[in-house]
Amino acid sequence: MIQILLGAVIVLGLMISANLLVTFAAIRRIAAVEAGHADGSAAALVPDIGYQVADFSTDLLSGGAVDRADLADSSVVTIFVSPGCAPCQKLIASMRSGRVPRSDSLLIFVAGYDDDTVVRDTVAELSDLSARIGVTPPTGPVAQAFGVGGYPTVLRVENGIVTAAGTRLDVVEKLRTAVPAR
Repeated sequence: MIQILLGAVIVLGLMISANLLVTFAAIRRIAAVEAGHADGSAAALVPDIGYQVADFSTDLLSGGAVDRADLADSSVVTIFVSPGCAPCQKLIASMRSGRVPRSDSLLIFVAGYDDDTVVRDTVAELSDLSARIGVTPPTGPVAQAFGVGGYPTVLRVENGIVTAAGTRLDVVEKLRTAVPAR
């Protein structure tokens, strides 16, 4: 009987040890993800520098359309935001207060659907900026073409290639002069 109890205690001890290892690994992973978001890089959410934007085409709210060819021979700051996303709202507030990145063109995509009132409210907040604005499904073809994995995403695209990527405007501005277009 004592051998059975001793065996059960050893098995239980091994299970508790394995549980603690998994718990500490999860804590380290969460801390690493939070650290990535804290500095504005969020590497897993934004495309790599040098990423070539894939073919896409979408309508803009002001009329007309934008596609991959519109990115050729220009520098375009492309911003993806999602309604209800706290960092996105902070980014929008920053742009509305006059902090708009310099480029040949500013292109903003709001994740969602045209018939959603929250999306329409977000578009209305952005409408006073000198930007071309489009509404696109959150994981739709436009987000996929740009390699967007989360929101907000701020990209500098030069000649169809991502030359700066982050989740805040200052990260893109900082990288703008450090990474030449390919």
